[in-house]
Amino acid sequence: MAKHIDRRDFLKIGVATAGTLALSGGWKLAEARGQKLTFWQPVDNHYDAFEYFGSKVAEFNQKYPDIEVDLVQYPFVGFEAKFLSAFAGRKNAPDIFVGLVAPWAGCVGVADPMPDDLVQLCEREIVGAFHNVMKYKGVWYGYPDGPTNGLGSMLFYNTDHFKEAGLPGPPKTMDELYEYAKVLAKQDSAGNVTRSGFAHRYDDARGAGTGSKIIPFLHAFGARIYNLDANQAEGVANSEEAIAALTFAQKLVQENLSSITLGKPEQQFAAGQASMFFRESFMVGWLADNAPKINYGVSYIPPQVDEAMGATGVVDWAMMVNTFSPIKEAAWDFIRMAVATKEADLEASKLNGSPVAWKSNWDSDHMKSRGDYEALKYAAGHYVEALYTHARHQELGDRHAQAIQEILLLKKAPKEALDEAAKQMQAIMDKGPCG
Repeated sequence: MAKHIDRRDFLKIGVATAGTLALSGGWKLAEARGQKLTFWQPVDNHYDAFEYFGSKVAEFNQKYPDIEVDLVQYPFVGFEAKFLSAFAGRKNAPDIFVGLVAPWAGCVGVADPMPDDLVQLCEREIVGAFHNVMKYKGVWYGYPDGPTNGLGSMLFYNTDHFKEAGLPGPPKTMDELYEYAKVLAKQDSAGNVTRSGFAHRYDDARGAGTGSKIIPFLHAFGARIYNLDANQAEGVANSEEAIAALTFAQKLVQENLSSITLGKPEQQFAAGQASMFFRESFMVGWLADNAPKINYGVSYIPPQVDEAMGATGVVDWAMMVNTFSPIKEAAWDFIRMAVATKEADLEASKLNGSPVAWKSNWDSDHMKSRGDYEALKYAAGHYVEALYTHARHQELGDRHAQAIQEILLLKKAPKEALDEAAKQMQAIMDKGPCG
């Protein structure tokens, strides 16, 4: 059984972030009738599925007429602090919440094991590549959350830039990506990058930000962040393959092919200031809303010595039920009615811009119309089976991402940064799961 830790201990392991959060919005979708079922969703770039979930409240209230449903969105940055504070106090914690399975199930101990009927449904209907990231130590805790369903990052590329440069299509290897970046990048007279041939994520040290976007480089070069089964970070995070991958990534900055001043990759891309970047599938929806005039294509991440795609647990968010909720059975029923259906999967995909999770929706007209459909089909059969679902992953990911940021901002050489990170990551893993 997972150990439960208090807020002070959890803050020590780095899952919570400093600062306070303001409520960004919410819907009270039924008359107040006594009890309230709350569903908390952190929002980063693109999330509209509450529109559909809210439409199912009337059906839910036929079975539970005395329960009000409150769907609440929080800003992504710092949401763990808000969630953790609520769980530590127990009284005002959500009944349904979204996060990474391993920390919340394995470390904080607040995720309820999924009921058998939903486990059977997920095993039968959900695309197999998503299964392991919804589990902790083999037990299902989460249902895939729409914004990050996918098979890792994909390559987004500006087709107008490629046409202008005379490039025939997306790069097929990392070496080719480098050569393409040299042709696509632009600088001003002072040598400052005005258009990134490839745009790196460098703006923060969070594992879900800077750290997750470096995974394609690591996997392409045969490297890993850590070895979950062996409980090993030293010799893994700083392996020869990892150093080679990060030396390659740093080279793009050193040669003025990637800006470290123009902002997040998607922002650069939307402004026409980047020709290529890596991001998850929900970016299809984000670009439709934020960059409708940008013509782009989507391809699988180019391999080098190994494939570079796959769901790893780093950005694979899950909907979970609070195991201490006094109405947790009703919470699971809300998920059954509003979330875990073929229709909901398809509608959430349309609203969020993310891909579907159900096998039976995979070849729908909706999916076939998406620009990332062929890349996803490739990834479904060519992904790396690497899992980063240690209970302390948030702390591990943050420390690893700190090294990535030091490398991309040219503060340290890859070997130095990774050697330091690997040593500290090993100490984190050696503490055990939690508590």
